[in-house]
Amino acid sequence: MENFQKRLLNTVNIFDILIVLYQFVNTSNGPSYIKQYGENLNKGYFEAPLYQCLNQLIDELLDENISFDMFKEELANLCKEEPSPDFCIWILLYFDQILEEYERYPHLKQNRRLSLQRLTAVGPLNTSLDGYQLYYTPVKGIPYHSPVIRNIRSAQLRDTSKIASLLSSYHIISKPADEPYLIVKKYETQEFKECFAGPDSTLKIAVVPFYKDTWYKTKLSETPIRNYFEILSESSLEETINTAYIRMLETLNQQNVDIVVFPELAMNASTKNVVCKWLAAQYFGNPAFKIKLIFLGSFWNYMDKTNTCTLLSSTGTVLLENHKKIGFIYKNPENRKQYHEALSQRPSYFEALDLDYLGRLIYFICRDSLEDLDQAYLWNQHHINIEVISSYSKSLSHFENKMRYFSQTHKGISVVANCCEPRSQKDTVGFISLPATDLSSENRNAEGFLLHHRPTGHCQNHCEICKCYEIFTLYPFKVENYAQYQTLKAERRFSQDHANISTCTFLAKTL
Repeated sequence: MENFQKRLLNTVNIFDILIVLYQFVNTSNGPSYIKQYGENLNKGYFEAPLYQCLNQLIDELLDENISFDMFKEELANLCKEEPSPDFCIWILLYFDQILEEYERYPHLKQNRRLSLQRLTAVGPLNTSLDGYQLYYTPVKGIPYHSPVIRNIRSAQLRDTSKIASLLSSYHIISKPADEPYLIVKKYETQEFKECFAGPDSTLKIAVVPFYKDTWYKTKLSETPIRNYFEILSESSLEETINTAYIRMLETLNQQNVDIVVFPELAMNASTKNVVCKWLAAQYFGNPAFKIKLIFLGSFWNYMDKTNTCTLLSSTGTVLLENHKKIGFIYKNPENRKQYHEALSQRPSYFEALDLDYLGRLIYFICRDSLEDLDQAYLWNQHHINIEVISSYSKSLSHFENKMRYFSQTHKGISVVANCCEPRSQKDTVGFISLPATDLSSENRNAEGFLLHHRPTGHCQNHCEICKCYEIFTLYPFKVENYAQYQTLKAERRFSQDHANISTCTFLAKTL
């Protein structure tokens, strides 16, 4: 291993230093290091002059009395050639307390602001992304603010054998080899506070199945290795689609919807710009505007060969965008050949977002939400609370199984917004998955349950783009039993043209 002091002196910021210290103690000896540290803490070991000097050195850095270069040189002198595990753990825990209130320290706030809007960086905060990465701990989300979900027994177990289990205000994780890492941003807003203000508060989520006929063109090509398909927008429908987006948002705003989700391929080249401008106008001219987040669906860019989903704030700010990683495989009914989605490259990272009251959320396109390695990494290491999926798929069973498991193991909530067209012969289009308690089990085990989106039959004879939507109303403070299962109260409302309100019906493991 490279000389410890040399690695320390090559750091660029304080987060790099924490990574260097963590790597030194993150070994198979972690349990004994933790035990030894606790024993020495009882003996008053850390009242020694060395740790008093460390305390003063860190305070001088945070108060900006010394430069970062001077800080790391003095730190390297204190630890000599190689530090003790106690030395590393002491600094890691000292900064765990400091980072709980990082906004107090100008040195820790440097370069955190990502734009003139309310976006700030959550991680990775260290500069080298080859191995470990450091993130602030996610904000408290729905599993904390909803007493109903908080009281559901979690099926997730924490590994307390690692040094990381001692940390609470930040966490350090290892990046999966050859897989996308996660960029996390925080959107500084209190918009969702009203959804958790009291016993009658609601969180309204609308899903839009879009259109029962195709609104795009498909280009097929064949090679000796693989066959491919590409998506081209139907130019004659672009204005119609964009107008439908705005009309839909106006309608849902009148019904006090908080979150709107469109499906995969719904956008064209100008949709994002049109909707952003309209939202900006609402921000400045419509104080009664209620919609807080818009998951715009995805756009297949024929020039770049990318399929990208976009999340917008209520003001028209782009909060995150993710490129599709795993392409769809289309089976041509005419020649029965398979054609792969002609995506130009794999994304090197995904983006996630922290929002007060909701927690950490991520937005995926279709099959990316089914990738086992990515999902295990995100759920376990990054503590995702909400997963939103825009899809265009004939089958929902794989999504149902994966998202039910997410609800069961991580108390996660997920929304799948699918298109009408590929499921025109089915009775469900998409769903919401919620964590629940199985009252029939002796240990009141956690379960995952689905509230399905069932618009089929509303528009078989007449269909307008975006007209057929459904609103799911969740009550974070109200408990209801459904057969032997218990979770928060939820209701479905079809579009006004086909008004029908019904309390949700959960489906168990067989669908």
